[in-house]
Amino acid sequence: MLRAALSYPTRNPDGPRSVLIGGGLVFLASVFGATSLLEGPVSLVALLGVLPWLALRGYYVRVLRTSIGRDRPTPPPLADGGRLLRDGAVAVGISAAYLLPGAVVLGPLVYARAVGTDVGTLYAEVGLQAVLADAVLSATGFLALLAAMYLLGALYATPVAVARFAYEDHLGAAFELRRVVDGALTEDYAVAWAAALLLQVLLFPIAYVFRAAIVGFFFHFVVAVAVRYCYARGVGEGSDLEPLARTTDESAGAVEDPTDIPTSATSAPEEGPAADADPTDRGTGSDPADTDRDPHASTDDAPTTGGHATTTDDHAPTSDTESHSGDDTTATGDAAPNTDDEPPRGDGEGERT
Repeated sequence: MLRAALSYPTRNPDGPRSVLIGGGLVFLASVFGATSLLEGPVSLVALLGVLPWLALRGYYVRVLRTSIGRDRPTPPPLADGGRLLRDGAVAVGISAAYLLPGAVVLGPLVYARAVGTDVGTLYAEVGLQAVLADAVLSATGFLALLAAMYLLGALYATPVAVARFAYEDHLGAAFELRRVVDGALTEDYAVAWAAALLLQVLLFPIAYVFRAAIVGFFFHFVVAVAVRYCYARGVGEGSDLEPLARTTDESAGAVEDPTDIPTSATSAPEEGPAADADPTDRGTGSDPADTDRDPHASTDDAPTTGGHATTTDDHAPTSDTESHSGDDTTATGDAAPNTDDEPPRGDGEGERT
């Protein structure tokens, strides 16, 4: 999975172009974010960094949407800035909603540690009564443990929630907790999440080091897209999600995986004599040109009577009760002429009888 994830961001036809634009967005977000360290009105320029940052988050949602359920997807184009900003804002909101409960509990503790003050003193400065502050302080350790465990679980499950939103394209899908939890507890997603974590731990530090050479910004984008590819594979396989039909998020020239192309249930009938001929008509005599007809049959000797055609066999009547005479002659309606010059027996027959 790691090799496929790292090769995914640069796949044709839109991969190389998306890497160039995405690396530029990472550069802009970093530069604008750095101005927040300055003093005076110049620090307000940092707010402009929110736009490229949201656009990147929107592209990550697009990667999830176009990769779920596919064996070898191609990266979508980094276009349609309005849609990217909208999807990015929704993805950030989903992540904040999942992480907020734990952050509310751990936030005061982290702040107290950062400023070097006691938690009890902090509660008193906030205005809590002494009794309530003592009760909160006594339960702080237990609550901090629960909050830390919740945050770990939320960090693990949040990619599933964002992927559900990307797949179904409506916000409510991200908060269908049963589906999100079921998808997060699958083995496929666990493996994919571990692969994504490994990519972040090993490669993001390298990307930050090489930012001084500019190339680090583009490498950062490649790693971030590869991480979302891992999430898409894990969610798609773990939840048995079918690939979505082609949408406007994908390039018209993108090559889909052959397994994603639906096949027609019916095929066009084969044209030609073999397809038109009815095999049941062969040899039944229903076709005048039937080659299986008796070669001795004559069309002149086949009058029809009562709708039934008679064959030449019908013109040769025989009788099982026909008797043979003593001189081996056959009794017929018309006597055949004698070729042995015998006299006619017309009168003789009458006398004999």
